[in-house]
Parts: sequence; C-alpha cells; structure tokens
Amino acid sequence: MAPLFSNVLVAVDGGELTETITQYVLRLSPETRASFVCAVDPEEFMTPATAAIYGVEAEQKTAIEAAQRTVDGCVAEAKSAGLKAAGYVVASAPIDAIIDLAETLDVDAIIMSSHGRRGFARLVLGSVAEGVARRANIPVLLVPAELAED
Repeated sequence: MAPLFSNVLVAVDGGELTETITQYVLRLSPETRASFVCAVDPEEFMTPATAAIYGVEAEQKTAIEAAQRTVDGCVAEAKSAGLKAAGYVVASAPIDAIIDLAETLDVDAIIMSSHGRRGFARLVLGSVAEGVARRANIPVLLVPAELAED
C-alpha cells in the first residue's frame, strides 16, 4: 500500500516542539520524502533599537546559523531512520516561506507543530500554523504540543 503522503514539507523553528515534530515525521513510511524548513524572518532584525545595540547583520547571521543547525539535525535524524530527507533555511516571513517552498517542492502536505494557544495569547502572538493552514492549498497537518508528553 502506498503511503498517504509521499512528499512532505516539515516546518521547524528550533523551539521546544522541534523534537516533537521530528519524532512524528520519523513515524512516516520510509518511502516518504521529508523536506525540513526553518524560516528566519528578516523583519525581526530591522528595528532601529536592535540594529543600534547588536548590529543587524551579526544577529541575522547568528539566527541563520542556528536555523541551519536545527534543519541539519532534523535531516540527519530522518536519514538515520531511513527517510529521504532534505533541509532548507529561508530568510523570509515564516508563513510566506513555508507556503512558497511547499509550492516550489510540489509537496503533498505541510506538517508543523502548534502550541495550541488560545484567547489573548493567540491574539497577541499570532500563529504561523494558523496562517499556513488558511493560505495553503494542500493539507496542513498540525501536530499538537501534547504529543511531547506521549
């Protein structure tokens, strides 16, 4: 029987749920190709205060290096589990980066984690997962934070 999805894009951010989402992906069929993406939003580095204190270029470079380490770790883990895997670091707003790369790679689905914030926290913090789910024209699988406990 063919796997449900043969080519997926997995959005990771290096945060606490990166390991959860990676472990979820490792359960997929070995026939599945998993492309991991971590987006570094340039807008986060463009405030005058940040630029004056830290220097925008140094901070961006550090963020991109951290994103690359995250993606490399996910790819290595997926490959060691027998999956075909690739990694991408994109300097763009996360929602745009994920949607654009999904289209470029012609994936069957996008897999990402969700903190499951509600109410005021969600309103203030926004939700990349929600933005992707609203804009994507392919299935978006949201892996809840609670899976970390399983």
